[in-house]
Amino acid sequence: GGYFGETAFVDPGPRSAAAVVTRDATLLSLSRAAIGDLADKPTDGAAHVLLLRLAQSLAKHLRQARAEVHRLERW
Repeated sequence: GGYFGETAFVDPGPRSAAAVVTRDATLLSLSRAAIGDLADKPTDGAAHVLLLRLAQSLAKHLRQARAEVHRLERW
């Protein structure tokens, strides 16, 4: 039920992380074009929900990174 790659979805710059599968998994890929297609459907709120979840995930990672920087500054 997890996901990764949300930073690359928002900003296609250099990668900031890697993913390693440690057991059997089914992976799905969702392109920017597919999200654009969802967003173009006025009756489908799926794209808006997805973008909200991505934004929440990015905010969580930003808070965690900031906390780690503060921890390292005190070290």
